[in-house]
Amino acid sequence: MPKYSVLIPCTASIFVEVDAENEENAKLAALDADFRVEVTGDADLHEFEVHEQIVRGNVFSGVANEIEVEQLSDDDEDSPPTSEED
Repeated sequence: MPKYSVLIPCTASIFVEVDAENEENAKLAALDADFRVEVTGDADLHEFEVHEQIVRGNVFSGVANEIEVEQLSDDDEDSPPTSEED
């Protein structure tokens, strides 16, 4: 059976408490805060970025917009070799 690597887009929100003089400084402090995102199970965190805004007009700033699939091996690679003798 072929093996595939699948990139799954996901979105999330992170709550951060900061001290700041105003809302703009609070945004900047939150974007600069120290936090950790963990993925457990059979998955790995591929890429991670924080954004003030993910979409503005028709510009998407996220890491991935659609699922991506890459075949890593063929059926034949997982099967035992066969000889082609006549």
